[in-house]
Amino acid sequence: MELWIRSQDRENLIFIKGKLELYKGKFIQTSISPYMTEQHYGILYKDNRLGEYKSKERAIEVLDDIGEILSGKKVLEFLNKTKGNMDNVYPILFYEMPKE
Repeated sequence: MELWIRSQDRENLIFIKGKLELYKGKFIQTSISPYMTEQHYGILYKDNRLGEYKSKERAIEVLDDIGEILSGKKVLEFLNKTKGNMDNVYPILFYEMPKE
């Protein structure tokens, strides 16, 4: 099974073969007066920033979605839909990082 992920900015298509990491991302200005910022969280693969989200919880949800794919749950759904001879099929999975 192969997993390819398109980055959130859609500029990179990356073959995933290893660990994804959660990282603290940018501070985003949320208002001017009073000046306030908000910490964002992102997902990193090696040196590739795949996506950045407004909360740690959302970034973890995205990691959970990717985990479902890697665990084989999505592959089983694919195999069940085909209902044919799957002897020579090697699934290549694709995941696009959500915008938000």
